[in-house]
Amino acid sequence: MTLNLGANFLFPTLVTKSNIDITDNIVNQAMGFNEVTDDLYEQVLEGFEHHLEQSLGKETSDWDHYKISSWINKYDKGHTGMEMHTHAGPHLSAIAIIECGEGGEIVFQDPRAFASRGYDMKFRPLFENMVYQPEQGDLLVFPSFLYHGVRPVNQLRVSGAFDMYLYSADSPEPH
Repeated sequence: MTLNLGANFLFPTLVTKSNIDITDNIVNQAMGFNEVTDDLYEQVLEGFEHHLEQSLGKETSDWDHYKISSWINKYDKGHTGMEMHTHAGPHLSAIAIIECGEGGEIVFQDPRAFASRGYDMKFRPLFENMVYQPEQGDLLVFPSFLYHGVRPVNQLRVSGAFDMYLYSADSPEPH
């Protein structure tokens, strides 16, 4: 599977891919201090804005406010990766690839449980997990309900993970 720049309709859940500029400062802060720089944060915010436009025809200003949480994930050579999971609570999630080598593919699982039931086996490829080999500078944005995981890594892999919460005036923020 290849994710191209722009919109990718999977399952038909929308995953957008764009490129971000990975500077030495972004790498150094992630590697040395487990921190997301302001520059990386701003680039990911642009990615969230792009995703909202592509998926809903909206932007963050259509909500009263938003919150973004972030963290750094580091996997050394030989790490087993990350099991399939979702992010409960936020509306959108993003993965910013800061450093990567071979392995560490991102797997997106079809959220339509048992959708293949009743289809002839010739249609089975329509329901398989989508596997993406990330490259440095990739930014993937997707709905937080989409199950995803990371396969075992063959080389150091560092990424920034981001969750976006969108709030209306009458929606309470989680504590």
